[in-house]
Amino acid sequence: MVDITQGTEMTFFPSIRNISISFSEILNTVDKRLDANFYCSDGRIARGEIAKSPFKLTNLNPNEYFVSECYYPNRFKRIYVNQECGLEFYMPSQINEVNPKPEKYISSKTEVDIEELKVKKNSLLLTRSGTIGSLTFVSDTLDGKIFSDDVIRIFFHQIEDAGYVYAFLKTKIGQDILNTNNYGAVIKHIEPSHLSEIQIPNPPNNIKKQIHELVFKSFALRDEANRLAEEAERSLIKELNLPPINQLKLEVFDNNYDITSFVIQASKFQNRFDCSFHIPLITAIEKHLEIHAEYVTSIGDKQISENIFLPGRFKRVYVNEDQGVKFIGSRQIGELNPINTKFLSISKHKKELSQLELKENMILVSRSGTIGNVKIVPKHWEDWVINEHVIRIIPESNKIAGYIYAWLQTEYGKELIKRFTFGSVVDEIDVSNIASVKIPILRNKQTQDDVNEMIIKSNGLLYSAFLLESEAMALITRNVLV
Repeated sequence: MVDITQGTEMTFFPSIRNISISFSEILNTVDKRLDANFYCSDGRIARGEIAKSPFKLTNLNPNEYFVSECYYPNRFKRIYVNQECGLEFYMPSQINEVNPKPEKYISSKTEVDIEELKVKKNSLLLTRSGTIGSLTFVSDTLDGKIFSDDVIRIFFHQIEDAGYVYAFLKTKIGQDILNTNNYGAVIKHIEPSHLSEIQIPNPPNNIKKQIHELVFKSFALRDEANRLAEEAERSLIKELNLPPINQLKLEVFDNNYDITSFVIQASKFQNRFDCSFHIPLITAIEKHLEIHAEYVTSIGDKQISENIFLPGRFKRVYVNEDQGVKFIGSRQIGELNPINTKFLSISKHKKELSQLELKENMILVSRSGTIGNVKIVPKHWEDWVINEHVIRIIPESNKIAGYIYAWLQTEYGKELIKRFTFGSVVDEIDVSNIASVKIPILRNKQTQDDVNEMIIKSNGLLYSAFLLESEAMALITRNVLV
């Protein structure tokens, strides 16, 4: 609802979105717009809230107060190659992941300045197409990683401005202004010049420094969590004496052709007649584990998991944040604190929530589309809800939870998951498939316990990182947008 009576007082109805504007503002729009949605858009309202800040508003123009440089590399023709002969290449959709793994590899012969593609520490990354408004602060985890021209690089005059601008743009108001133009219309593509339209408050240095330090510490904890997780993976692989996956010896029928050929005994078909289920790589991994592990069991073993399940589909009733529970999608499984989420009605989904709600140290595995992404649920995800495209594994106890995650997220574990893929259009796996995935039990019980403990500790660090980032965003609301 829009009042156009020259800014006079309105009677507000709590269930109706409303805003008061002047008649002259309508006359000044290009199309003389009269539709209420145009004036009640989230972006327009967000800009109105920012204008109320007691601090001077400053543009995010390059070479102005905050930003020293803002650009994206020139477009280039990508030459994708195999892992063993390529450079790690990261997708724009991965910038919010806590510990992204390369999805593709590009040739060093690609006609582009590789150094220009590498992102730099203490800068911000902002996606300019696709999912608009995704951004991250570059810490040790991403420093030097290669991203495409679809990611804008933002540098700052003062380092404390980087954390402050990051925290501001991560808030609901910040996301609304990133995703809309000055009139509130949704934009589908961001250019560096678009930042000149964005104004944010410029509080005193002590406030900006406090916010930046919270952001900086949050990302430092993420880096430490990643180091622990990688150390756990190295310990696990070393104990099993696993070579790089491309160096496993494969038993093939004939090496004289480009097409991989192999022999399968009829007794091992398991009612699967798709060749991808029986590829020699799977046989090589399983044979290696049988030799170097104490024994090999499956995820469905009651000594490993208490339950493996997938909630059924249901009609979703979305509500405002204060009336619902946070609902996230399978694509957000690798993020610390997913934004742009929806909220499921608590009152309308009482029956489903008992199965839908997540619990700390539960293991999540994506089951459709992108198969085999794995997540161990951090404490702050407790009681959130994730969609039906994710299979839940309830570990037998926290003494094995970290170890399950550590194994499934290795490249060997992922191959054992992906082998079960079925579907002609959309790839899928089901609960029985996950239950059948092999998992080795180590001969050295202390190493297995250490691997488990490192993952549990890493997960705890991510919770601490979430709390720090949340506090930084809360400071924006309390001390800047007042």
